[in-house]
Amino acid sequence: MREKKIIIDENQILSSITDQTESIIIDIIDRNTWSKVILTFEINNQTISVLTSMKIYSLLNNENILKQLNLTDVSSDDCILVLREANEIILTKDYHQKPIGNYSIVNNELIHFQISISVQITKYDNKEPIRIPLSNRNITVEQLLNSTEKSIDVYKYLATNDTKRIVNSNEILSNLNKTKFILVKENETCLASIKKSNNLQQVNNREEENEKLQRFIIFATIADIIKENQADLLHILCI
Repeated sequence: MREKKIIIDENQILSSITDQTESIIIDIIDRNTWSKVILTFEINNQTISVLTSMKIYSLLNNENILKQLNLTDVSSDDCILVLREANEIILTKDYHQKPIGNYSIVNNELIHFQISISVQITKYDNKEPIRIPLSNRNITVEQLLNSTEKSIDVYKYLATNDTKRIVNSNEILSNLNKTKFILVKENETCLASIKKSNNLQQVNNREEENEKLQRFIIFATIADIIKENQADLLHILCI
């Protein structure tokens, strides 16, 4: 179908892919000009028919494909494509500009791409970048820490890149919906004691039942703490 640039299977019902009130243009193409592609992420699979001339990056920019693979919370820039063959091949950004047909040995052969997420970690002390490809985000932060191959006795914490909060080691990465972190030592962190009150005058007179402690990187700002908690913070004491 020309407008949506999709290939319609010969047994597919047209009403399933378009509004019955709109007119559509359908081009007849040679079977040798398209291939079937299977995309896999974690436990999700999506099989589509594409023109062999289509660039690989188009797969990662297709919102419908990302939705089917449960990747709507991840930027396409953070996705890595791995060609599933006898020897898996990681496709760099340069390969994304190449036609999909380059990876089909036989016409109409099924081409299998595995999608991995590129987790980007920056060491706070020397700004060293660390990239870790993950085909499954259902791991703990502690497991991610171990993947950095840095001494966890020295580099004990990961912090979120946006709010600078130290992430608990038992948190599941998929629940965080984040791909960028900062690797820090214990002396590069501080505790924030957060108290909430509807009346600022009552803060010091109330018991500390509404107090909670959170650990942040030492250069975190008040704005970072507010963003992390998404609430009005009336009294913040860093200790």
